[in-house]
Amino acid sequence: MPPSGAADATDAERPPGRSVGEVLSEITAVVGDEQEAGRIVAEVLAVPLSVVVLRSGEALSPGARERAWTMAEMRAAGVPLQHVLGSWGFRSLDVLVDRRSLVPRPETEQLVELALAQLSPGESAQPDAGGRVVAVDLGTGSGVIALSLAVEGPAGLEVWATERSTDALALARANQERVGAQHREVADGVRFLEGSWFEPLPAELRRGVALIVSNPPYVSEAEWATLDPVVRDHDPTRHSWPVRSGWKPTSPSSSRHRSGWQPGALW
Repeated sequence: MPPSGAADATDAERPPGRSVGEVLSEITAVVGDEQEAGRIVAEVLAVPLSVVVLRSGEALSPGARERAWTMAEMRAAGVPLQHVLGSWGFRSLDVLVDRRSLVPRPETEQLVELALAQLSPGESAQPDAGGRVVAVDLGTGSGVIALSLAVEGPAGLEVWATERSTDALALARANQERVGAQHREVADGVRFLEGSWFEPLPAELRRGVALIVSNPPYVSEAEWATLDPVVRDHDPTRHSWPVRSGWKPTSPSSSRHRSGWQPGALW
C-alpha cells in the first residue's frame, strides 16, 4: 500500500530530478514500491518495464516527468495501479482497465485456463449438431474472459458475452477494438450483448452451447466495508454485492435450468 500523505506533494516540493533514473528514484519514494514506480516510468516512456533500467541515464523531458509525477501521486492517493496506467496485461492480452468494471485478477486468468481445458478435444465442451463450438460468458465485465477464449480457444470458436452494465459493456467493446488491432478476425467473432445473464442471448443458441463460463461478483455488502480502500473506493460497487439488504439475484446456473439452457460444460 502506498504511504499515506505522499500524494500531497506540490510542484514546489518535487525533487528536481531530470534523468530517467533520478525520476524513478523520486517516484519510488512517493509510491513506496520500486516495481510500481518502474511501471509508471515505463508507461511514460512507452517501453517495456525491463528497458527502464537500461535508459536510466537518459534525460526525461519536463512533460514526461510531470506525467510520471501525476501518475505517482494518483497511486499514492490509493488509485489502483491498473487504473493509473489505464491498461493491464491479462494472459496474452493487453486490455483497457478503468472504473467501469472490476480490475481483472489472477484468479480470473485461472478460470480462463479451466475453460480452455474444457474446450480441448475429448472434453465435455463439444460442437453442436451443426459443427459449431459455442462458448458463452455471462456477466463479461471488461470482456477479458470472452476475448481470451476467442484468441486462445480452438479455431472457429464462437463466443457470446452478456453484460447488464452499459458502462462495462462499453469498456468490453473498447477492449474488443484494442485486441482486434492484433487479432482482428478472432476479436470480431465475439458478440457482446447488453442484458442480464441469459436474457439477451438468441433462442437459437439454446441446447447448442458447448461451454458457459461466468465469474460473478462474490463480495457481500458486509464484506465490502472491510476491503482495502484501493478496492472498495475504486471498483464499481454494483459488481460486488451478490447479496444486498436481503435481496438475492438469480444465479446464472438457476437461470440456465429455468430457461432450458443445457451446456456441455458449466464453469
